[in-house]
Amino acid sequence: MWFNKTIFHAKNVVRQRTFTNLAVGTSTLHNQLIRHQQQNQLIRGKSKKANRNQQGRRQDEDEDDDDDGKDQLDEFDELLTDKNSKLVKTSVGSLRADLIVKAGLGIARNKVETLFYESKIRVNGKKLLKKSAQLDVGDEVDVVKGPSPTNPDHLIVSRVEILAANPKSESIGVSLRRHKSLIIENYESDAVIGDR
Repeated sequence: MWFNKTIFHAKNVVRQRTFTNLAVGTSTLHNQLIRHQQQNQLIRGKSKKANRNQQGRRQDEDEDDDDDGKDQLDEFDELLTDKNSKLVKTSVGSLRADLIVKAGLGIARNKVETLFYESKIRVNGKKLLKKSAQLDVGDEVDVVKGPSPTNPDHLIVSRVEILAANPKSESIGVSLRRHKSLIIENYESDAVIGDR
């Protein structure tokens, strides 16, 4: 469509020139038409915007890599003793036991409730009486999966340790160490922990 308009416009220019200057020959008219089309031809230029975005991303990635390197060293020092654990940073509404288990192990709240009613949640080795019990930094929450198949004196548990808690606006940022599958000795007694 734009091509037709360009030709039409070029023909009008040529006609105007022929009427003003009758001495112009047909070969020069043809050359003028071609020159006019070349001058008015739309040429797509490359945008530099995409290159700017890519350069910005590269710089951001470089900065993130530098920050990640520092964090990885800290995490590496913490996790040096145990390769089967993972550091989890998340936000929770409060330090209730059920919220910590949900956030730390990544399981649904109704499953946490079922585990609680089956008395499979222990805090620092003691059974949990109230799922709303408040926890502190340094507490270990175990979810008992069952006895070890190789040794009945041991249990297989999922463990969440609270490493740090930082209050934010309307939430608490927590750092947790998660062990998905950990073999521990069976608990000696059925001590109970309630609300502190």
